[in-house]
Amino acid sequence: MQNHIPQRIRDTAIAFRAETSHGSLSLQAVGEGPLTAVFIHGNSWCSEVFDRQFASTLSGRGRLVSIDLPGHGLSGNAIDPLRTYTRPGLADACIEALAQIDANNAVLVGWSLGGHIAIEMLSRYPGARALALIGTPPVPSGGMALGFNAGPHLALASQPDFSGADTRRFAHATLGGNVRSSLLAAIQRTDTRFRPRLFDGMREGLGVDQKEAIERCDVPIAVLNGSLDPIVNLDYFDSIRFRRLWKGKCHRIANSAHAPFRDAPDAFNALMGDFFDDVDKGCIPIAAAAHQPGRRQ
Repeated sequence: MQNHIPQRIRDTAIAFRAETSHGSLSLQAVGEGPLTAVFIHGNSWCSEVFDRQFASTLSGRGRLVSIDLPGHGLSGNAIDPLRTYTRPGLADACIEALAQIDANNAVLVGWSLGGHIAIEMLSRYPGARALALIGTPPVPSGGMALGFNAGPHLALASQPDFSGADTRRFAHATLGGNVRSSLLAAIQRTDTRFRPRLFDGMREGLGVDQKEAIERCDVPIAVLNGSLDPIVNLDYFDSIRFRRLWKGKCHRIANSAHAPFRDAPDAFNALMGDFFDDVDKGCIPIAAAAHQPGRRQ
């Protein structure tokens, strides 16, 4: 598949190839500065979904790095799918790749599955300075039903093969309408072993208890959700006892769904830029009292 990131971004982007114990991973970087923002995409997508961030003024706030997960986009398929296509396996692959490009002082920006991977990385990646979650409810082990709304998208998320109709339904549910052909191709490119193994791993209890991990997390956390997200139970976030929740609230970006960085990029980028600046300055506005459940915006 081709990378359809716009030419003006490709002209300034630096492409990396990281050879890891999980396989060959594709990374891209734009911008420069003391802070590195690592963007991690969701299930069956690729780093191209973040083109509206890489083409924005965010690159003036620091270095933006995107990773194609194993079995996705321009990365190779996993050498050992049983090991790699789980949340802890994907986290390990990202950590190995980031170590090769000196991505320290990093804000981990995870969308959907990417957020779950970022949570897995927190305790194992010493370069992590902050975390931004987008459409990622940190549910306890065995508690997916608490953070996600039931619907046909859940069955598709674990299905090995997609028909053309399946691809369009999945794209509409997770990224929204009017998805361009290169992004539809990213879904179809995904290793068919990926989705079933990911959910098998969750049923096997692989990985950290994500609610517990977040409630013990001492790095700043920004929560940026779409106000109309059909996949995530937004009210669930109000039950999480964050320690350092940015601005003391979980943001709900108006008129956006599961991918607010695409359907409301201006509002999303403004919030993300403010978060980057606060992290860089070491000045994180948080709730008046620690360990309080996250308030909605």
